Amino acid sequence: MFFGKIKESLKNLFKKQISKEEFERFLIDLGFSYSFIKEIVKDKNFLDTFYKKLEDLINFSFSLDYFFKFDTFLFLGPNGSGKTSSIVKFAYYLLKSGKINKDKFLIVGADTYRAGAQEQLKKLAQKVNLNVYLENGKPASVVYKALEENKDKYIFIDTSGRLETNKNLLKEIFKIYKVCQKFKRKILSIYILDATYGKHAKNQIKIFKSYLPIDGLGITKFDISKKIGFIFEVIEEYKLPIFFISYGENLEDISIFNKKEFLKNFQVEGNL
Repeated sequence: MFFGKIKESLKNLFKKQISKEEFERFLIDLGFSYSFIKEIVKDKNFLDTFYKKLEDLINFSFSLDYFFKFDTFLFLGPNGSGKTSSIVKFAYYLLKSGKINKDKFLIVGADTYRAGAQEQLKKLAQKVNLNVYLENGKPASVVYKALEENKDKYIFIDTSGRLETNKNLLKEIFKIYKVCQKFKRKILSIYILDATYGKHAKNQIKIFKSYLPIDGLGITKFDISKKIGFIFEVIEEYKLPIFFISYGENLEDISIFNKKEFLKNFQVEGNL
């Protein structure tokens, strides 16, 4: 796992009297920005400062109960980010809690423009026995029909994810949001952030946020990313929490974000 590499690197750093230059290289390799690194290494006790910075920045943690306050989960993000698999993983994670019957869960395929999108969603959902609502038509119309016919269910909406520069598609996603509001749904909008994207993701999020609210992040491909530093920049700049982390191909490879468990990965004996 990726965090194993981080902990091993930190252990090696603590085996000797590490210099600021060496620690700078460590942070650069993780993809942290120059401004972030500069703020850390200016302090004499820069190792402690690094951990405390992360601790202050990550001021959120979630449990299953938090998500059951909502009844509609709107998944956002560009194609290729792992959005479709994330929606199935997340819905299945909530289902496994046993708090809600399976028949109360419905995944809505509102990515009606991408060839094969609905088939992909259907196949994934079938693997974990989740119900899917699929229809042809404009995304907002599909969502309207789904909500009208399933007013008492937990709804998970998969949206179109072409380039963030496609204004028509972004407007269509906003229409979906407005439809959900019309039905007085309790909406949680989740932006799927590919951990391998790097700093370009910041601009993508900015554009999506200009069209509709984003409540938080779902991080994907965390296990294969070598530069996770930009994620902390996103958290700091946009004040977005991480709702969950997806880290593998299995539909059970997802964890609800827990601050304590996450920060443990940056702890080794000697830096606390």
